[in-house]
Amino acid sequence: MTSHNSQVTANIAEINARVEKATSQDELVTLIRDVENHSGPLDYDDTHYRIYTWAHLILGILIPICIFFWGFLGAAVTPVYWVIHYSSFWLPLWSLYILWAVLDDRNKRLPLPTIFDTSWARIAVLGVLAVGLWFLYEWHILYWEYFNLLSMLLGFYENYAGLSVHLLIIGGLLWFWLRGRAKWRDPVSEKIFLLDALFNNDLKPVKCDGKGLAKTLGEEFAEFIRGNDIRQIKDLYQGKFEGEEHSFEYQLYCFHYVKKRTETYTDAKGNTQTRTVRDHFYRHGFIVDFPYVKSLSLDADRSISFRGEKYRGTSNEFNRIFKVKAADPISAARLLSPVLEEQLVTFAKAFKSPTLEISSRGRLCVAVQDNLLSLKRKHGLENPGAFAEEIAGHTELKEVQKILDLLHELMRYTDNNFTAETPRVSA
Repeated sequence: MTSHNSQVTANIAEINARVEKATSQDELVTLIRDVENHSGPLDYDDTHYRIYTWAHLILGILIPICIFFWGFLGAAVTPVYWVIHYSSFWLPLWSLYILWAVLDDRNKRLPLPTIFDTSWARIAVLGVLAVGLWFLYEWHILYWEYFNLLSMLLGFYENYAGLSVHLLIIGGLLWFWLRGRAKWRDPVSEKIFLLDALFNNDLKPVKCDGKGLAKTLGEEFAEFIRGNDIRQIKDLYQGKFEGEEHSFEYQLYCFHYVKKRTETYTDAKGNTQTRTVRDHFYRHGFIVDFPYVKSLSLDADRSISFRGEKYRGTSNEFNRIFKVKAADPISAARLLSPVLEEQLVTFAKAFKSPTLEISSRGRLCVAVQDNLLSLKRKHGLENPGAFAEEIAGHTELKEVQKILDLLHELMRYTDNNFTAETPRVSA
């Protein structure tokens, strides 16, 4: 027999599958309406898990308090003492019952006759096991030996401390697990909202080898030579921009890189230790063909090194923000007209740590620290009616559009500059 929770899991999996297969805004709206009128269960019944979890957390907190005040409280803590002392009796049996429930949720069962599928039959089995554990003295010894070992590993000398830590760890893990199950609509809503934005802005997700692509791009652009550990393209999208004078295809990406470092710290016993720390960073940007100039960089980030000769523009504010290097300074002079310098200054003020890099292959990479696909939705699947109306509207990626407009201006002014007479390079 399929349990309630296993039906919920199957229904959620079906919804996720439909989201992954969606190819248009209309399909997303239809999906949300179907969720609103779904005939099957969509919420887990986790009451027994929650009782088990909170019992772990509460008891894990009570144990050290009772130990500390044992001599002061006396008889007041006696009931708690007996609960703790006989935990070797009730805790394993309760855990077995929870394990039984988890298997039911996954449509799996222990190799027992079907009569044991009923709650009363399971309680009877647990009762028999309880009697067996009561007379199995060796079990109680092994049980407390485990917590005694855990206590010593943590630097304590009371086996109750090990039990407390065990209960808090298990309870904490279960709490996060239950929280995720209760809020399963949030990540699905985020996925739907992002997909809708991609559809509205004609962006198509592209599957790629993230680490392999980052390595290939690193051979072309210095922008991707960051960090000293992991480098990968986390997300990649393909789009096309239709402008008044230029139309072009582009790739929008999210680049993830890691800086690994070693730091020293003092442990609980006062000893100096070392550990490896990894700091994670993300950069977002565009890659587009740019045949007008080659081997030129504009750097307002100052975190990496670019090759080429230094060049200074005509604007003091531009020179203060951007560090320009080019294989051919004449090309930089032709590219960076006063009007374009002004637009680049505006761009640098609107985004964090921007860089513009034109490779020797004639491709332009514009990168910023801002998350270009950061979206804020008002509703979600917890309110499907309002969410469907929100999705049915147009979601504009304003930050993406700003950079696309800049790319169009770069092409427009550069096209004009490079068909005109070559100007002199300023001293």
